[in-house]
Amino acid sequence: MGIFTIFKKIVKTIRFPNSRSLSSDTSHDLVTTLWECDFLTPIKEFLERGNARVLDVATGRGTWVLECAEKYPWSNFTGVDASLNFPSVANINLMNATFLQSDVLDRLLFDDNTFDFVHIRCITLIFTDQQWENKVLKELIRVCKPGGWIELVVSDHAGYINQGPTHAHLCETAGIFFSGHDLVTIAGENIAYYLKKEGQVTEINEEIRIVPYYGSRLGRAFADHLIKFIHAYKDLLATYMGFDDQGWEDNVKLIKRELSEYRTESIMRRVYCKKIDPEQDLV
Repeated sequence: MGIFTIFKKIVKTIRFPNSRSLSSDTSHDLVTTLWECDFLTPIKEFLERGNARVLDVATGRGTWVLECAEKYPWSNFTGVDASLNFPSVANINLMNATFLQSDVLDRLLFDDNTFDFVHIRCITLIFTDQQWENKVLKELIRVCKPGGWIELVVSDHAGYINQGPTHAHLCETAGIFFSGHDLVTIAGENIAYYLKKEGQVTEINEEIRIVPYYGSRLGRAFADHLIKFIHAYKDLLATYMGFDDQGWEDNVKLIKRELSEYRTESIMRRVYCKKIDPEQDLV
């Protein structure tokens, strides 16, 4: 089995925001609650004036698009995803919200310089570092208009704060597994650097939030989301780690207890930047 095929299996398995088994777009609710906003990019007044074109990549169920389209009825929002979990035309009551199937890894179905604002949110593992650097970021920049804005919400996958030993062992083992297949997945902390390397954006801003997996209702919700995320690795990692079904379940239950006992946390980042406009730069 080739590297590409292996990672396609991982991508399909762990896209929790797109899972039909969830009653709502869980990741959207968690991110919005943690940050208390839909975006940090200074584009609100532009959206309110109208005629702005906005793209949400990896839109999942399209919750971000639908909520923003309702808040800014005079601007147009498009959501794209490789899957078909977003609402069908018959189920959309907003004239300014559209969804299309399009995979950012293949090439988005839009011309260069189409959108005023390009947004993507990936708090679970769906792209490798190489894909972020060589495909995803290039596509986000390509479809953004000169002078337009790009915003990314990403989580660090390189490590957690205050991990318990069982959770740490799982992460270490997963890291070895992925590295053995040339799958480096620590992109969160590298996004701003990759954007700067592209040389096509300016005004790169980065803000972080600490994600709790304990304590408050939000912390418990993040813990539940993480446990579902871990369960998605079962087919890949259980045998690799020497677990039968019951052993895997017992291990995950222990990890969930450790999240609370050790007060485990992680880092989520919001990075936003402006695409360089050559004409303005010449003025």
